[in-house]
Formats: sequence, structure tokens, C-alpha cells
Amino acid sequence: MVKDSPNQATLDGLLKAALACQPSALPVIEPAFEAIAPGYKNGPSPPRPGFWGSLGASFKQLVKPAVGGLLQKSRRYFSASMMDELTRFQASQNLAFDCIHSHLNRQNENLQELHQKWELAFRRRHVDCGEDRLLIQSEAGTIFFDRKDTMGLAKLLTTGELGCGTRLLLEKILLPGDTFVDVGAHQSYYTLAASKALRKRGTIWAIQPVESEARLLRSTLDLHGLGEWIRLFPFAPGSTQEQGLLHLSGDPTQHSTVNHPRVLSTESVAFTPLDTLYPGDPGDTVIRLGYPHSQTDILKGAIRWATGETAWLVDFDAKSLAEGGTTPENWRKSFESHGLIMRIVDPQTGQLKHWLQERLCAEKKATVLFARPLSPFWQKAGAL
Repeated sequence: MVKDSPNQATLDGLLKAALACQPSALPVIEPAFEAIAPGYKNGPSPPRPGFWGSLGASFKQLVKPAVGGLLQKSRRYFSASMMDELTRFQASQNLAFDCIHSHLNRQNENLQELHQKWELAFRRRHVDCGEDRLLIQSEAGTIFFDRKDTMGLAKLLTTGELGCGTRLLLEKILLPGDTFVDVGAHQSYYTLAASKALRKRGTIWAIQPVESEARLLRSTLDLHGLGEWIRLFPFAPGSTQEQGLLHLSGDPTQHSTVNHPRVLSTESVAFTPLDTLYPGDPGDTVIRLGYPHSQTDILKGAIRWATGETAWLVDFDAKSLAEGGTTPENWRKSFESHGLIMRIVDPQTGQLKHWLQERLCAEKKATVLFARPLSPFWQKAGAL
């Protein structure tokens, strides 16, 4: 029966005992111990694995290639998915930052616009020029204004405007060389706005029958050096040429050929059809038509203008039409009978909108642009 070889501790103990008795015997004893237990000086041999250890090692060697490949593929898959998700997140973050940046820019522009308006309102002062005249800074320019026109005066002192949307539209559709006819120029607000768009190249006619308002208009034109360029006509537009009464209201936009509850006085004026002013070739023409009580009658005396390349900027007022004996539907048909179509002018931006008749009547007041379907003014206004 083969005996187990002595373990390391036993051999070390015997070697120490022998050396204690005879130290000089080390050269003889060591080889003997080496012969009995080879490699004893290298320390204990690692324990041999048992059954389950061997089974585990074999299983590990068996499944390692398959599991390793699966783990590697899983790592690549999840890494790619995470990278895709990270890319999408970064893209959404960039989009969100762009939106925030754009919003902040718009808010900054709005704040700058408000600041400019505040500065303008702060600087806006009126100068009393006597004789019921005030000199006021408006968005169209400095104008002489009648202090008795309290409604218009309140608008100018608070906003600097008498018709922001109409003014902005005039700046779009009027180009140097065009013609502008201001029927009911009153105190020159739209006449002055048109002069800025035409830059002294083109034609401007201002029609103002009321003498007191015509004096203010002349003063404003002279103030801006436009008196020799812009022609002023002191008559009231009508369907026939005759002398008649113009009914005057505290609000100049409500002057009328017919009597109505807001009339304060009357003035004898000459009535003349607009066709008497029609030149041979007026070119692209814009007529701003006030006098909402009398517009259908005025249009009867402007057939040559209505059948030409003319755009009409018309002040619609349902109440005034009713006082003048006209319904909104008949008013609209009087323009459409000449092949004109209409769009509504936004009162703030000057952009054109398409409204049905019901919406227009519900609005009560509006500024309407009439022109032929293929008129160049639609493109100028940005409506095409």
C-alpha cells in the first residue's frame, strides 16, 4: 500500500530538529528530504479540484464562446440604442434652444417697439398755434390740427395715429410714379403718408371742400415743402356739378351731403364729379374715399376711375350708410358692378383679409380695399 507523502509542515519540522542536533549536516539532510518529497521547498501544491469544481470548469469552457458572443452583441445593441437615444435627445434639445432663442428675439423686438412708441409718446407734444390750431407730431409726420376735433385729437395724443392700418397699406401699395387721390383729405394725415411713399415722384390730389380744414391742410403741406407738388381741390365730390350744402359734423370723417343726427352746421360748397379730374392716363391710382354717407353717390360721378386700373380705399360705416339711405349690400354691389372685388384692411397691421358680408356688417366700421381681380395692387399689398 502506498503511503501518502509527508506534508510540508512535517518535513519542515524534521528538518529543524535535525539541524538543531547537527547544523553541519544541512548539506547531507537537504538532498535526502528532496528525495523523499520533491519540490517541498516550493510550498504546498494547489489543491486538486473536486468533482463539482471539475464540472464547473468544463461547463465554463463549453458555454464561454456562446455566452461571450451573445454578451458582445447585446453590448453593441444597447450601446447603439443609447447612442441613438442620446442623438435624438440632443436634437430635441437643440430644437428647444432654437425655439427659445427665436421667442426671446421676438420678445426683444416687441420690447424695442414698445420702447420706441413710449419714447414717441413721451416726446409727443402739441404746440398751440392760436386760431384753434395745434401742431402735433403724428406717425405720418407733423400736422396742423383743429383743436375742436376732439376725437381725432385724442387719438393723435395717445397713439400718434388716425388710421394705422390704412397708413401702413398706403406705404405698401403706393410706389414712386403712382397717383393718389385723397377724397376728404380733412387735415392731411393720409395725404402726408402718401407723400412719403411717392417721394415727390407721382401725383397727389387732395380734395377738401371745407375752408377751415383746407387752411390747415395748406399749412401742413407748406410746413413740409409739399405745397407746390400736392394739388388741393376745394370742392365736394358728387354725381353732378352743382352748388349745394355740405352738412358738417364735429368729427370731420362724418361730413355728409345728407342731414344726420351728428350734424352741427352746414356750408355751401361746389359739388363736382371726380371724372372731371380724370387725366388721359393716370397710371396706377389709389383713391381714398371718405364721406361714408355719400359714397354710392360719389361713385356715380367717378365711372371713368372705377373702370380703370384704380384701387379704392373706402371707409365703411354701416350706421352712416343707413343714415344715407343705403344698405351695406347695395353699397358693396355698387363697387362690384364695376368688376371690383373687396378685401378688408386690418386696422393695426394693414394686411388684407377676406370677410363675408355678415362679418363686415357685424364689424360696423372698417376700411375696405376694392380693386380688379388682376390688379397689381393685390401683389403690392402681399395678398397674392
